[in-house]
Amino acid sequence: MFERADRGTLFLDEIGELPACHQAALLRVLDDGRVSRIGSEREEAVDFRLVTATNRDLRRMVEQGSFRGDLYHRLAALKVAMPPLRDRREDVALLARHFLAAMADDVGVKELSEGAIGALEAHTWPGNARELRNVLYRAAALSPGRVITEAEIEIETPRRLAAPAKFCLEELPEARVRELVARHRGNVAGAARELGVPRSTLRDHLKRVG
Repeated sequence: MFERADRGTLFLDEIGELPACHQAALLRVLDDGRVSRIGSEREEAVDFRLVTATNRDLRRMVEQGSFRGDLYHRLAALKVAMPPLRDRREDVALLARHFLAAMADDVGVKELSEGAIGALEAHTWPGNARELRNVLYRAAALSPGRVITEAEIEIETPRRLAAPAKFCLEELPEARVRELVARHRGNVAGAARELGVPRSTLRDHLKRVG
């Protein structure tokens, strides 16, 4: 794949799942710009742009020791955060029409009624774009007409998960809490979100410890 991407772009999805041994190999290629096939004694120079994607928190993985810090810094030269679909509802209709156009050869040309678009935009999409595409495919395949109605949009209601055990900030070392808030540049809401506690809980805790 490195050879095929020579003078082009190589996209590696789910980079956070890369095993440690492969992380070392990838880092070596990025540093040296050379690869050799298994069993070959000759190295080939490769020149490519690397784009990676992940839904994991690589910085936290580095802190936990499950992702190489040197590889992270090599990959993080330019980072683009893609918010989940629930935080960009204005994109739902655009993506829906794109997916319907892409699957037209399979399920026929389909359109969405205003009610259907409203139902799609009202959902939180925990499965993001993949879930949206599956919902549309099912609706398009079963809809007898050209226009998909709101009644034909079937969205599974996620099961209610058991409430997590109560988190106690007092159990964390004070230095760890301060480091976390500093890393978020004083943004209490961001630090609280990473800890999984309400913002008011963290704010009150910080007031108590001064």
